[in-house]
Amino acid sequence: VGAGTLIAQAVAPVAAGLLTWAVGKGRPTLVWLACTVTAIAGMALITGTGGAYDTTSVLLVGSSGALYSLNVVAGAHIVMSQRGAVSGIDVLTAAFGIGAAISLPLAAQGLQWVITPAGLATVAWMGVMATAVGYLLFGYGITHLPAPTVSTLAVSEPVWATLIGVTLLGEVVTPRGWAGCARSR
Repeated sequence: VGAGTLIAQAVAPVAAGLLTWAVGKGRPTLVWLACTVTAIAGMALITGTGGAYDTTSVLLVGSSGALYSLNVVAGAHIVMSQRGAVSGIDVLTAAFGIGAAISLPLAAQGLQWVITPAGLATVAWMGVMATAVGYLLFGYGITHLPAPTVSTLAVSEPVWATLIGVTLLGEVVTPRGWAGCARSR
């Protein structure tokens, strides 16, 4: 899981910066590059990845990071081109609505666990906090910040996950993990 997170989130800000540059919306700055490299290095320390990985898995996870960055760049482009008529939240609402409609037939095959109290609580938490609130904040970000900056800031996700794991779940983090948190912020 750690390696997959690292790969996807390392690809995303780099791809967002390059895509933004490719579509003529600005060249990545040295500050952005330094922040992105520092954040990725910090994530590597947090996740503690190492060893050999299946090439297909690495390519698939890297592709998900690149597709995520395409979402960021396209969303920011729509917001900017509509000059205030459309917000980042509008773009994300449409994108997630379409994604949910496409995914529903696939998800409907194994939903028995949802009708349990624990399942309902989990889905409510994931739907409201992890998705709705998280992406409302993200939508605000793509409305007010350049796409490469938004994507680089999103790399702080493992830091927040680490802090939540320590404070709510009692997880133990190694000194190397804490160094990664400090470097990724």
